[in-house]
Amino acid sequence: MIHVLVVGPPELSSLSARRSSVEVLHSETPDDAVEKLARNRRIDAVLLLLGDRNAAVARAVREDVVPPPPLFTGAADPAIPGVRRLASTDPAEMLDLLRATLEAGRDDAPPAARW
Repeated sequence: MIHVLVVGPPELSSLSARRSSVEVLHSETPDDAVEKLARNRRIDAVLLLLGDRNAAVARAVREDVVPPPPLFTGAADPAIPGVRRLASTDPAEMLDLLRATLEAGRDDAPPAARW
């Protein structure tokens, strides 16, 4: 099971219902994202879907969560240093790509040690 924090609009909270191998937590703001990451160390990655606010979320996560999980965004979003871009603009497809990326690099180490 992969745990992903999706930071985006409220309608994206239903993404988890589509994927049995992915547990999705949802956040709408940078502060809420940082709080959820602080409370849940099982999060394997963060998917940033707030468009022009993605850089602010990435900055907040990096400042407050050490080490941060890997951060991902979509193909149409502006590039952010240190944030991986997924080759899609569809949130469900991005979640599938993110899962495949994490599974390809998975080993027995805990998330913090892997990234």
